[in-house]
Amino acid sequence: MTKKILVCGNCGEEVKKCDNCGEPFEEEADIICYSGAEGDLHFCSEDCMNDYLDADVIETTVERYEE
Repeated sequence: MTKKILVCGNCGEEVKKCDNCGEPFEEEADIICYSGAEGDLHFCSEDCMNDYLDADVIETTVERYEE
């Protein structure tokens, strides 16, 4: 029996499930490949990607820096 390996059509990495909700990917599914600070991430939908990004956002202020 041959093991099926699913890869991202953009980055070529093996993908198994959504990096946010854990929904397993199926062959020919539409996914989102996002190059983030942790490397390439894969999401099942734009909403799922936005949920992930919203949880990772840090609000801050612009501060003066003297050179």
